[in-house]
Amino acid sequence: MKILENGRPLCRIVHEEGSVYAFAAQELAKYLRLMSKAQVPVGEENGPCVYIGSLDWCAVRMGGEPAGEHPTADGFVVAARQDAAMLAGDEPRAALYAVYYLLESWGCTWAFPGLGGESVPFVRDASVPEGWYTESPSFEKRGIMYGGDCFPQEAFEEQAEAIIDWMAKNRLNCYFLHVEVGGSPFQPAYQAAYRSAVVRRGMLLELGGHGFQNLILPRDAFGTHPERFIEKNGERVTTGNFCISAVGMEELAYQAVQQLLEVYP
Repeated sequence: MKILENGRPLCRIVHEEGSVYAFAAQELAKYLRLMSKAQVPVGEENGPCVYIGSLDWCAVRMGGEPAGEHPTADGFVVAARQDAAMLAGDEPRAALYAVYYLLESWGCTWAFPGLGGESVPFVRDASVPEGWYTESPSFEKRGIMYGGDCFPQEAFEEQAEAIIDWMAKNRLNCYFLHVEVGGSPFQPAYQAAYRSAVVRRGMLLELGGHGFQNLILPRDAFGTHPERFIEKNGERVTTGNFCISAVGMEELAYQAVQQLLEVYP
């Protein structure tokens, strides 16, 4: 299916309802514009269309049941006929991965985070090959860990946005925010990662780090419950993790995580 011919758009981009699908459609239109200066419209069906959404939603608009191998995990499908194409997956983020795969097939690359790592070619013609292409990851969870307790906070937010953007473009799906959960930088670090990773790209967000034990067992509890702290050389100490075999620690851990989820749902 032809998307561009001599710099002229020949189709529209139509997406399933949902913030991640909408973001995927915006990304496709954005990079087509950067590559060719063409303004490919995003909106209602009218003539040839590129459909972005779940596999079933796209297949219906392509005229029937899914016609090829079904992807697994975050796998995606890129399929086309002469007058329609689909970029789809069972997870919303998989449809976004399909967009980036297609852009790569036209020459876009993202070697490292930030604009300096991005390469966007100039093209006049672009198309989606007719047929059915499926790609599934070998690992269900793919990600990196990045510390959020750095200063100044503005630098972290800028880096987090660039890193998460690069991760999605390289089909990574899990951002591990390594942070002192009870510390002052946690909330802005969490908000920066949440805005980028969860809402816009549908990625997984993990929280934790070496300071996580302080959320479960504050250091000032040593005076009343020394048995809850780890033992080194026969003595209880306040450094390090809590004692996982101490009576009641399982319940304390459960309560701490529950409180965290209530504050940051």
